[in-house]
Amino acid sequence: GLTSPEIKDNLIALFIAATESIAKTLSQCIYYLAKYPDIQRTAYQEVCDKIKNPDNINWETLRELHYTEAFIKEVLRFTTPFPRFERIVKTDFHLDTEFGPILLPKNSIVSVLASVVHMDPDYFAEPDVFNPNRFLPGFQHLINPLAFIPFANGPRNCIDF
Repeated sequence: GLTSPEIKDNLIALFIAATESIAKTLSQCIYYLAKYPDIQRTAYQEVCDKIKNPDNINWETLRELHYTEAFIKEVLRFTTPFPRFERIVKTDFHLDTEFGPILLPKNSIVSVLASVVHMDPDYFAEPDVFNPNRFLPGFQHLINPLAFIPFANGPRNCIDF
């Protein structure tokens, strides 16, 4: 098990990481709302239409904010809070690349550049265009779930993502 100081240190690290990523994402949301007034109007109208009583906002109401959620996901695609993460290769892995075969030996560390994946036209049509509509219901099937990784992926991804 962990010692009390280790538990305390991990809780502090978790709090700092969560606070920093939320602050960065909120500031980026404000930036993109200011940069794209049409998107701002659409998101604002959706919030006004869905939230009739601001004193009574619940989870079900928030789940109906499809455009707002799509907007936040597009912000995360453009400015992911964790642009790089590492994984340890569990077994020797042979990878075929355009440069020829590559062996990733067991226990080697692989860096995944989420920011590069998010801008890859193989995964996102017109990746340089800020387009929240790509994340709307009805279009999400066009996105490979392993390609949208603002908080990593797999068993060690961000809590509650």
